[in-house]
Amino acid sequence: MHIPGPVDRAIPIHRYRKPLTKRLFYALARWGWLLLFLLVLVLTGCSGDMRHEYAEAQELLAIQQEEAAQASRDFVARQVCGEARAQWISDKTLYCEPRRGKAYKASVQLP
Repeated sequence: MHIPGPVDRAIPIHRYRKPLTKRLFYALARWGWLLLFLLVLVLTGCSGDMRHEYAEAQELLAIQQEEAAQASRDFVARQVCGEARAQWISDKTLYCEPRRGKAYKASVQLP
């Protein structure tokens, strides 16, 4: 014989859902900073026209390449002439003037 107990008389518990306003508030608190960041990024025009910056970047790149080429020429001149004074006559002709003795020309192939 079965004796009815509290389990038999149990009413199923329904899952409590927070009100919609509370759920929206928590979602905004969690993801609002990202939404705000994206809105600022889109509305301020951060992805606007950058042509003037590209021109400056190209000028700086050209200056850096020119300085690197000059440093390379100076290095080659020190290696070829040693302690003699080096002077480039053209891109491939190096004029070495030693402290004593006769000046000489060196033809150098730069990379």
